[in-house]
Amino acid sequence: MLNKDHLNKTYQDEYLDQFLLYLAGERFLSPLTIEAYRTDLCDLAFFLMDRAGDDVRIWQVSRQDLRDYLGYLHQHERSPATINRHLSSLRRFFRFLRREKLINDDPAQVLESSKSRRHLPTYLTQHEIEELMKAVSVPDDGGDEQKSEFMLRRNSLILELFYNQGLRVSELINLKDEDFDLYQGILAVRSGKGGKERRLPLSDITREALVSYLGERERLMLAPANGILLVGVKGKKLYRMRVYRLIRDTAEKAGLGHLHPHMLRHSFATSLLEGGANLRVIQELLGHADISTTTIYTHVEIERMRDIHKKFHPRG
Repeated sequence: MLNKDHLNKTYQDEYLDQFLLYLAGERFLSPLTIEAYRTDLCDLAFFLMDRAGDDVRIWQVSRQDLRDYLGYLHQHERSPATINRHLSSLRRFFRFLRREKLINDDPAQVLESSKSRRHLPTYLTQHEIEELMKAVSVPDDGGDEQKSEFMLRRNSLILELFYNQGLRVSELINLKDEDFDLYQGILAVRSGKGGKERRLPLSDITREALVSYLGERERLMLAPANGILLVGVKGKKLYRMRVYRLIRDTAEKAGLGHLHPHMLRHSFATSLLEGGANLRVIQELLGHADISTTTIYTHVEIERMRDIHKKFHPRG
């Protein structure tokens, strides 16, 4: 195990700083993604510190050092997906250093990925979606009646944006009023993944939920100066954990158990696939850069058909 003394330390390195600036300034990655790269590389640094002292530099590692580090991750039962994420961070870091001529050799170039079983995304059935929508429309007892009505309209809109538009949490909390074109029925979504923009057709239900929410927000004079769409009862921007708690609490109220926002995005994609949508269309709506990311939903459909076959066929 890593020395616990390192848990409260922060690894500082000029080359690491240059790499993180490159990710932000040239690759336009989101702050959360950049922080994940930093965490992975600091984990390697702390592993090396335990073996060689606090003056180590991660860009001076050998191939054997990296193999030992990956072996350490395996020994401590990290999942193949987690190990591959660490490996991806290492490869990108050392590729950057090699391209910038900060090192002469790339020690991560020959490392092999860990084989992993792809997990099928968890999604809600149509009945479960309906139960969730019913639960979010029930106001909580007590409290300020006006604020309660505002939160009801806001929370309903949040669920519609997740399920009807397939948004990520980061996309949802950063939406602005100007991103919606109600006349043309279009929503412009700017993703943290590369700063790309995709334009989504706005469903009639989402449009109605949006107009209803904006009316309540205007009545309580909660519109923030920065144009952010979703706010709390004090007019401040909603943050990620508040959205997670909202989804969790609504799911519990609906009797659905544990639910996180990404399951609604999975449900959005699965509903489209079940309705006959083309995989390329689903890719565009989800904002996936690579079609291979979207193909996982075909496995969901295959599993569903297998279950139907087993249930209804006499020799299933």
